[in-house]
Amino acid sequence: MKQLTVRGLEEDLSEHLQRIAQAQGISLSRAARQLLRKGAGLPHSNKSRGDKRSADREPTLSSIVAGTMTQEDAENIREAVAYFHVIDEEKWQ
Repeated sequence: MKQLTVRGLEEDLSEHLQRIAQAQGISLSRAARQLLRKGAGLPHSNKSRGDKRSADREPTLSSIVAGTMTQEDAENIREAVAYFHVIDEEKWQ
C-alpha cells in the first residue's frame, strides 16, 4: 500500500476531516481515504489495515453536518423519525 503526504491542507478542510473521523470513530487516515475514494468516484474498499472493522464506513450527512454525531445519536434520530416513513393507506385512497 502506497503512502501519501498532503502539504498545505487548508484549516477548514483539516477541521472538517477531523470532525468526520471523530464522528465515525475512525482515524484521520481512514477518513481521508474514504473521502479520496468518494471524490475519485471509486467504490468503498473492503480492505482492513489493522482495524477490527471489515470495511470503511461512509460518513453520514448528519455526522458531517453535526460534526460529532455518534452512532447511538444517529440511531435515536432514526427511531424518532421512523413514524414519518409510515404511509397511512386509508388517507391515500
